[in-house]
Amino acid sequence: MAPSWSSLSPSNQRYQLVGRLPEEAGHAVNCLTINEQGNLLASGSDYGLKIWDLKRLVEVPSSVHQHAFRDPVSAAMWITRKDDTSQTLCFGTGLGYLIFWHQSTKSNPMQFKELVVKRVGTGCEITCMTCDMTVGTGV
Repeated sequence: MAPSWSSLSPSNQRYQLVGRLPEEAGHAVNCLTINEQGNLLASGSDYGLKIWDLKRLVEVPSSVHQHAFRDPVSAAMWITRKDDTSQTLCFGTGLGYLIFWHQSTKSNPMQFKELVVKRVGTGCEITCMTCDMTVGTGV
């Protein structure tokens, strides 16, 4: 099934279906996040994380090393630091891992590299995240 998306039409302020995410072997999508520019969507499921190009309505081929364990992705968010125009995708898993993927090159913004994979605390599920970028330049 081809991916599809919904959008808000400014003329009538109503949503319209313009696409649909493909089913992942009957498993639900656990979380969604759209980047600040509105051109990338990340979807987390029981089978990992996928990035979608919202302009072309296709999945971005993964060049990132997917960690060996098949841990459900339960929370995700995009981060853009004030001192950097590239983006970082941060996501948490059901076993308490916190993972950061960063855009690897500005010439190819659809490529990401894995920066950090760290288990937080005793490994309880990460259910939500937030980041305040108004203070400092780091994450």
